[in-house]
Amino acid sequence: MDDREVGSAAKFEELHVEAVSHGVEWLRRALSEISRDELRALAAGGVETRPNHKWLTVAELRSALMKVLLPPSEARACAFWL
Repeated sequence: MDDREVGSAAKFEELHVEAVSHGVEWLRRALSEISRDELRALAAGGVETRPNHKWLTVAELRSALMKVLLPPSEARACAFWL
């Protein structure tokens, strides 16, 4: 892993821990403050992509990250938002 990948992995873990503590709205705000390129880097570690490997839109990236960063119980409870 290079430094950028390590930084993205650390940010991903930080967002997950904070999402567990602070909930859905906190995570939604946190993701809205992250740039497109950083969202892509975060998503590279565990977000499904399109079959043709084209980039997801920023909204799709945020939604996909919400699904993987929230605890399963909260992700199911707010599925209609995602």
